Amino acid sequence: MSITCTACKAPQKPGARFCGRCGEPLETMATPQLELDTHTLAFFQVGTQCLLRLRLQDGVGATVTISVPGLLPTSELRVADGVAHLTFTPTVAGIFSFEGSVRMGDSHFQVTPVPFRVASAGQHVQIVNLDQSSARVVDNSRLQLNAGERGGLLGEPEWTPLTLTRVEAPAPTRVAPTRAPASAPNLPGPGAPVSFEVRIADGRRFQAHAHLADGDLSVVYVGTELTPEARAVALKVALDAGDNDLIQAELNTLALLRQVESRQEKHLPRALGQFSTADRRLGTVFERLDGLDLAVLRARFESVGQPGVPERHLTWIVRRVLSVLGFAHSRGILHGNVDPANVVVRAQDHNVWLVDWCWAVVRPHETGKKLSALNEVFGPPEAAARRTPSPASDIYSLGRTLIWAGGGDPAAGTMPASVDPRLVRFFRFMATASQLGRPQDAWALYEQVDRLREEMWGPHQFEELVIPGGGARP
Repeated sequence: MSITCTACKAPQKPGARFCGRCGEPLETMATPQLELDTHTLAFFQVGTQCLLRLRLQDGVGATVTISVPGLLPTSELRVADGVAHLTFTPTVAGIFSFEGSVRMGDSHFQVTPVPFRVASAGQHVQIVNLDQSSARVVDNSRLQLNAGERGGLLGEPEWTPLTLTRVEAPAPTRVAPTRAPASAPNLPGPGAPVSFEVRIADGRRFQAHAHLADGDLSVVYVGTELTPEARAVALKVALDAGDNDLIQAELNTLALLRQVESRQEKHLPRALGQFSTADRRLGTVFERLDGLDLAVLRARFESVGQPGVPERHLTWIVRRVLSVLGFAHSRGILHGNVDPANVVVRAQDHNVWLVDWCWAVVRPHETGKKLSALNEVFGPPEAAARRTPSPASDIYSLGRTLIWAGGGDPAAGTMPASVDPRLVRFFRFMATASQLGRPQDAWALYEQVDRLREEMWGPHQFEELVIPGGGARP
């Protein structure tokens, strides 16, 4: 991919935008062709030396930056003779996503992420592909391969082209803080009438008119956008300026999750912008969710003599939460505080949101960060023990959450006698005390829920969730 200046005919470095001799602009270079050896992916297994191998056509002088969130830290590889490679030994099983970028001179290209699976130690490796359009793991082959001692170095390479997109600058490694908030209202004291206006950085204005909820670190108000459409919003404000970092962390985490398109977006809260109060507390404006959290749902059913959320509805609730957790984990992000108050359900279309990402942990195996939310009832044992968390940490909390939502006792792992024992065993398995003994892969559990649901009730049919007292907050 050699380039010659049309003005002075001097040869140029790959990726140059201006002539190194006369300074004239050069024609835009074509997108390079980056290929991944997908043959080696079939042998990825915990405890086995594995190989990531890349080939860049006409790419001598290029730098390839690669990462696998939750598995491999970001590495920068200099291409030699068009080929770059990296060996490593996985320590965690599950679905991961290969990400990267290419820099050639002044030109930068982003790689569309490629999902793959790492098998547990001693297991056969099944050729799979993560189909994000349906949010499930799809079996692409009946071929079974045993990695054993062979690692990922068997056979001839299978070079598969990757999709590259030109970008103006390398993709950021973290989300930058939002611009300075545009307004600083005085918030009402406890018990006082709620009526205040905020304006976010892009100029949009919102009016708060009622108190909605109190949390450990924030207070939430109901409001509307000051436009003819009067969109309903929720304004989440830190109780103390010392918690501003957690409010900001939630916005950063949600931005990271929305960097790539996915079907899981509908299960994530949507932030519209931020503001600051007169006493310097940070607040975030969210689109309001027209649903009820699991704590309210259980209370509604108990009010009419039922022990908790009916078991048939627990299956689609856990299925949707596993979907968004599987996606987040593939991005190297742990939620960090799954509990009944953070799972919001909308009855009419069975949508579920996982909210409150203030406590999220990004790439803990790279950063060494621990869980900062110590939830006595729903938090995993590794939080209190200050051990490095993993996807299994979120799974534990979700298992306990579902036991509780169904009217059970999370500590004892028991549920009402009316709940099918197979479902009870499934939730108890998720909430196994041992971090290594419990499930590690939310996507695999997602598939198991489908099989369990069909085993219990046959082919799937939509069944309306009728909530005592109505299906949304007043």
